[in-house]
Amino acid sequence: MKRHSVLMSIVILICLASVGCIHQRVQTVLLNPQTDPYVFHLKLFKTKDIKALSPALQIIANDDRFPVINRRITIMQLLKQNYHPGMTLDELAHLFDHPKWLNDSDIYDLPPMAGTVPICPYPGESAFRMELLPKDGKEAVMLWYRLSGFVTRDDFSKSVRQGKAAPAVPGIQVLSIGSSEPCVKDWRLWNAFGTDPDGIAGQLKY
Repeated sequence: MKRHSVLMSIVILICLASVGCIHQRVQTVLLNPQTDPYVFHLKLFKTKDIKALSPALQIIANDDRFPVINRRITIMQLLKQNYHPGMTLDELAHLFDHPKWLNDSDIYDLPPMAGTVPICPYPGESAFRMELLPKDGKEAVMLWYRLSGFVTRDDFSKSVRQGKAAPAVPGIQVLSIGSSEPCVKDWRLWNAFGTDPDGIAGQLKY
C-alpha cells in the first residue's frame, strides 16, 4: 500500500512537471512579438488552462511590440478566464493592473437607446462601451460593461485605468460583459458572459 502511494505521488509530480513545461513552451511562443497571429491564436486556444497564462497575457496586452490583434485577443481572454459572477469593479481594476492599452478616450457612456448590443442594462444600472486599441477609427473591436448601481463614466474610467475602484463607487459589481471579438481573419463574433437574467446577451451570438 505504501509503495502504491509513493508511485502515485511520483506520477502526480511527473504530470505537474509536464504541465508546467507545456505552459512554459506555450508562453515562449506567445511572448515572442514575431509570432504570427495565426500561430498565436492556435497556441493560445489549444491550451487547456488559459487562466494560468494570465500573467503572460497581461504582459502582451501592455506591450506595443506585439501585433494589435494578438493584444486584443489577450485582453479578451484575461476577462473571459478571470470574470466570475459577483466580480466587483475593484477586482476588474486589479485584473487590468494599470493597463497601458487603455486610454480615457476609449471609454464611452452607453445611452439607453444604444441599438443592438450584447448586454441588457436595467433601470438603476450603468453601462459603458470600451474600444480596444482603436486603430485610425477603422476597426470597431469593443467591450460592453453592465454595472450594478450608478457609476459616472469618469469614475468607471479612473477605476479601470488606475488599478483600483474610485472612492465614489464602493462595492459596485460587474454584472455582465459583452464583446465583439477580434479573430485572426478579422471577423466579428458577438459574445457575452455574465449574469444577464433574461439571457438576451446569450442570444446575440451569430
